[in-house]
Amino acid sequence: MRAIEAMAALVMNRARQAAVPGGPAHWGRDVAAVCRAPFQFPCCLRNHTSCPLMAAHA
Repeated sequence: MRAIEAMAALVMNRARQAAVPGGPAHWGRDVAAVCRAPFQFPCCLRNHTSCPLMAAHA
């Protein structure tokens, strides 16, 4: 449970930082974009076994 909370905090922190004018835009500007940013989370990589499942729920 703590790992899920930590992951959620990480995503929210990145989304907040990116929303600030001049903030890092390479993660995306919202929660979905942060989660799908290239090379951030293994399950979003095309060759990962969870990728088709994640894409089906997008």
